[in-house]
Amino acid sequence: MGAGELDLLAGDANLGRRAITAGQLLMEFDPQNRPERLVGLQGAHIVSERGLLSTPPATKAESSSDRLEAMFEPLTGELKTLEQVGNFRFTEGERQGSAEKALYSARTQEIALTGHPEVWDPLTRMRADGVLLHLATDTAEGIGRVQSTHFEQASRTVSATEGARLKTGDRQGLPGSDVQQRAAIRTINVLADRVSARRRDQFVHYQGHVRAWRGPDVIESSSLDYYGKEQRLSTASPVLTSHLAPLENGPASASAAARNVALRRPAPRPLTIRADGLELLYENRKASYRGNVQLQTEDTVLRADRMTVYFSPRPSGRESQIDHAVADGHVVATQPGRGATGEHGEYFAGQGKVVLRGGSPTLYDEKRGSTTGQSLTFFIHDDRLLVDGGDQSPTLSKHRITQ
Repeated sequence: MGAGELDLLAGDANLGRRAITAGQLLMEFDPQNRPERLVGLQGAHIVSERGLLSTPPATKAESSSDRLEAMFEPLTGELKTLEQVGNFRFTEGERQGSAEKALYSARTQEIALTGHPEVWDPLTRMRADGVLLHLATDTAEGIGRVQSTHFEQASRTVSATEGARLKTGDRQGLPGSDVQQRAAIRTINVLADRVSARRRDQFVHYQGHVRAWRGPDVIESSSLDYYGKEQRLSTASPVLTSHLAPLENGPASASAAARNVALRRPAPRPLTIRADGLELLYENRKASYRGNVQLQTEDTVLRADRMTVYFSPRPSGRESQIDHAVADGHVVATQPGRGATGEHGEYFAGQGKVVLRGGSPTLYDEKRGSTTGQSLTFFIHDDRLLVDGGDQSPTLSKHRITQ
């Protein structure tokens, strides 16, 4: 009668001790007077302590729910399963979680969360239709409509309390310095069909209809790997990324700027890149593409075997943009009515120009013929062309003459 408390002491010292409390505890025994079933009603709370020899190292975990039901092995009396239903919450070190239902299996050392499950720590927050926690390996899986948010390493300076308040959207009643700290935190958001994560090295693997973004930078692929310690994203699957490139600057682009104003085009401009694989390093502001790379900005397409894209530093209050790109291997640049080839190419977003070198770069124009030199520079928003023949390689131009 009244609130009860029950201590479960595992036969294996590595599994430690569980203290169960509830508004009411009901116990059932089999005909041999052995524990068979335990029910906790009117609010249940569990404190679990692993043994000193446990792996991972000894930790303390707490969980609560409206109701719990535990089943025991008839011969040994050991806990077999533990189900917690209604407003389930748990805390284990820096990791926390919530769901409508949690089912623990002693045999597999797993906890299955269902009913709007969510798990988080200071660096990651994850939601899915179902979440499976593997206690022995300290890993987690999310299955179905995965939504993740990764907080950058720089945000570690924010306290755990402030980090939790940031995640829940609480922005009220904080000192000015805390507000500034939180304003500086950037996140990487990911949607996918499935996810698996390892806490020890902050590695996360996403699968199925993956879409990741940080600010205006978007990545779409069938799979994606996130390395938290290195702030790195990579995939060996075909990928499409979207970025922003600045509006051209300088006197050389005056006509293009006037045309953009006349057409009321927003600045900066969108830019997309397709490839067979990608490795993106946020810390170094660099993205490396490989295999059938295709960069497109407005009516200009730059193709190559490999391409490295560099981003400009993020100005205060603004997102970073593409600064320039370096392409190698069978480089081809095309526009309506003209195209150019070379072995090495460079695209400068701010100036709106493409420079080709190597392999006798050549520009072909449907109306004006072709031009070959040691290097070619053409501007993507007007007809200007700069040709450098070099000391040993004179410029050669071929023009069509109307008969």
